[in-house]
Amino acid sequence: MWEDYKRQAFILGFSIFIIVHGATFIFNIEPQTASLFFTVFYLPLLSISLLLLFPVFSTWKVGSFLKMPVTVISLISYALYLVNYSLVLLTLQEFVNIEECALLEKLEILVLFWLLSFVLAFVLYKYFEKPIMNLRDSQFIRKRFLE
Repeated sequence: MWEDYKRQAFILGFSIFIIVHGATFIFNIEPQTASLFFTVFYLPLLSISLLLLFPVFSTWKVGSFLKMPVTVISLISYALYLVNYSLVLLTLQEFVNIEECALLEKLEILVLFWLLSFVLAFVLYKYFEKPIMNLRDSQFIRKRFLE
């Protein structure tokens, strides 16, 4: 069944994603002023739209130019989840009032946000997460705790 409807599911999921985000942009719907919309409609529809994309992406063969970025992002995804809001966004908001910035400044802040998020996530992955996973998989731990 997954294979039979993957194209239709992708089209429906992509359409829902575009419509929901288009509506929030066109009608200037913000979480601060429309919390009912975001909690009752936006988040469930976003989840459903992404779920409908899974059949296509589960069989997607990554080309040579996308293989490395997709692999790196998949490896650092948990670290990225940990740092992007709690460390990067809240810190930027402490020093910059984004609401008062011009469009070009907002784009610069967005680039800085993504750059800082990815750099910090990579550092967290390389110097904390990966060594802990290596320790977990080591023979020392396996012998003492898993046998």
